[in-house]
Amino acid sequence: MNKLSHFLLLMFCLGSYYFLVAQADTIYFFDFEEVDAEVTTQGNINSSIKNNRGEFQDAVPRYPQRTVVYGNSHNYKNAEFGNYPVGRRYLFHSPTWETPDKKGVSFNHIELSLDSALTEGTYYRFSFLIANMKSHRYKPGHYGVKFSKDKIIKESAGSLMSAPDIFFDFTNDDAFVEIQAIMFFEKPVRYIYFGMFSEDSVRVPKKFTHISDKVSYADTAAYYLMMKPTRVCLDNIFIQKLGVHENNFKDIYFKLDDDQITVQKDIAQIIAIAQKMKDLPDMYLLIQGYADASGAFLHNLDLSNRRAASVKALLLEQGIDERRIVTIGKGIFQTKNDDSDPGSARKVSFLLLQS
Repeated sequence: MNKLSHFLLLMFCLGSYYFLVAQADTIYFFDFEEVDAEVTTQGNINSSIKNNRGEFQDAVPRYPQRTVVYGNSHNYKNAEFGNYPVGRRYLFHSPTWETPDKKGVSFNHIELSLDSALTEGTYYRFSFLIANMKSHRYKPGHYGVKFSKDKIIKESAGSLMSAPDIFFDFTNDDAFVEIQAIMFFEKPVRYIYFGMFSEDSVRVPKKFTHISDKVSYADTAAYYLMMKPTRVCLDNIFIQKLGVHENNFKDIYFKLDDDQITVQKDIAQIIAIAQKMKDLPDMYLLIQGYADASGAFLHNLDLSNRRAASVKALLLEQGIDERRIVTIGKGIFQTKNDDSDPGSARKVSFLLLQS
């Protein structure tokens, strides 16, 4: 993970389109219903796509028409609306395709350049709808987003970017899902990149069924070599500015390799947090989970996620709207020195943010 962003939060949240669009401090919204682009006589878009104070284009302009806006309905070859009232047009992305010599796969990213930079030292709520078209058998297992102060120039058309700021699994091949994040930037951000990242092959191996039933890194390599062109649909991209609200919530600590909350004073604090959120209905709550340095990377990441999820579950029992709670497992808590008590890293922390 690069050091541009301090915090990120991922969640799949149904029905929050209405919740977000009602916010007065939404500073960007891209829905692709009205776009400015050069169109060829064959109907292909032969330029960047301008939409609502942003400009979209392929990061590697190998085929300019690969990043296009579709005007047809979301049919069975693409994706269903799901639970979202999306319009008839959406951004259509082909992050992979076979090279002309059939010897490999070329990767590209959609580059979004904003007309004004997102400022450093500020929290932003970032969300978008995404669908992984079910009409193609070989599809990326993951997708990501990267934020940058400067334009990123890739080394070659076939290279992948690395260290995404948001990285997630595709969980639904039938309909749109919503990805949401809360970001804090150390530098101003002008460019945002959507696409496949090298971590797809490093972190989560993908089975290549024609070679083996086993999941292995070798099969992942074969998967990349044989991958068909993929299709990804993007829509309703929101960027919303948030402010920090003062709070005195204490961290909650866990036993080694445990994710359950059983201590009465911790339960009492969670109830107090729920009451605070009821008193302040325009607040969001960030719950960040951590683990100590023992255990493997993926285990610690999963454990920190489960710790944050345990707190969220108790808040839901108190009647807090799920759309107001955002969680993230950040894996290992980075202590200041090696002599620190590892128990201090097994925790969740809280942050109230105001729209």
